Amino acid sequence: MDTAPRPRWTPTLAYDSTRDMPRLTALAELRSALAMLEARNTALRCGVINEAGARIRAALALLGSKPDAT
Repeated sequence: MDTAPRPRWTPTLAYDSTRDMPRLTALAELRSALAMLEARNTALRCGVINEAGARIRAALALLGSKPDAT
C-alpha cells in the first residue's frame, strides 16, 4: 500500500489575451447584468429587465452563443 503523500494538483493558468479576454469581458458583463437584476428584483421595471437582457445577449454574442429569439 502506497502511503507517500501525493503532490497537490495546481492548475496552470496560461493566459492568452486574444482568446481569453473576450470571454472574461463577456463573463463580467453577465455578472454585471445579473447583479443589476438581483439588486432591483423587488421593482420589476421593464427598462431594467430590457437593459439587463440586452447586456446578457451581448455577452452571449461575445461568447459565440446564439440565444433564442424571444
